Amino acid sequence: MDKTVKRRRVLAAAASAWLAPLCQANARRTIATLTAGDGPSLVVAGPAASEAAEWTRSLLPALSSARGTDDLTGMGAMRVRYWGGHDGVTGLNQFEARIFPGGQDALVFPGSALMAWLVGDPRVAFDTGRLLPLLARVSPGVLMLRGRLRARQSPVRLAMAPGSGPALAGFLGLDLLQVDAEPVAAPGVEAAMQHSVDAVFLHGADVPARSKALSEAGLTPLFTVGSLTAQGVACRDPAFSEVPTLPELLAGSTAGRPPTAWSAVASASVLDLALALPALSTGAGVARWRHTVAAAAAADRSQESSRGLRLLNDTQAAAAFTRVQIDTQGQMELRRWVATRLPVRG
Repeated sequence: MDKTVKRRRVLAAAASAWLAPLCQANARRTIATLTAGDGPSLVVAGPAASEAAEWTRSLLPALSSARGTDDLTGMGAMRVRYWGGHDGVTGLNQFEARIFPGGQDALVFPGSALMAWLVGDPRVAFDTGRLLPLLARVSPGVLMLRGRLRARQSPVRLAMAPGSGPALAGFLGLDLLQVDAEPVAAPGVEAAMQHSVDAVFLHGADVPARSKALSEAGLTPLFTVGSLTAQGVACRDPAFSEVPTLPELLAGSTAGRPPTAWSAVASASVLDLALALPALSTGAGVARWRHTVAAAAAADRSQESSRGLRLLNDTQAAAAFTRVQIDTQGQMELRRWVATRLPVRG
């Protein structure tokens, strides 16, 4: 072999060995830039005017303060980005498709996105199993009805937003009670005040206060979706201790026990908001976020409680996500029911 050619090959090999680590480092930096930017970010599945965004802004000071020296140090300033519409579906789709699971980026999204996944909304491209919840906010869920149930001669007009939002729990509950119900696209409380609807499913913030206002307008609580004790046992909602849960009502009727789908729909209806990481995030990234989120939740818990809301830690949030899951047969039955009974007619 020519000495010149041999010398060139040796130099090329040495250059490759020297450049390889730099190329790998550049590739990693490129991925980080494309996915997470220069520091950790909270991606909000919704616009800046959404409830998910409002919750994010309320958590942000505590999250930033909690970072300290033991959690997200060295990852740069935390940023907030807003993706998609109010129901969270587009934001979740984009988060799953675009975010590198390195443990830097977390997602805040509304529970209505889980309901959309549950009922088979064709827009859904994400999988709830690929999310690792670190914090969740849950609310009471109660169906308010005008007049006596059995004395009605016409269908119960239930206020529902177009699509498959939390009020689906109220609609399914009436159906399981064998009540003739008709979903109406209307703003719940306002429509009830104007006698445009006969029933409203309340969820989210300030449910006790809103239920009191509706009671003064002639509506009474028919059932709640219930709650869970600290040990995970089903019980009545503490905010409505005198109101039976739907399973209690069904136990005293010819309908019997509710199907598996009811538990999943009920859980999704009261899972108001959640903060999660990609399921394949690094262990170090998960630990940092878990520490930071726990500290922020402790600072925010009393404020949420004053609005009738409850914060779930990572273990409780994971259990709440599990309750939204459903076996294939149950999910197919639910989706057939939704396809038959919806979309909402205005």
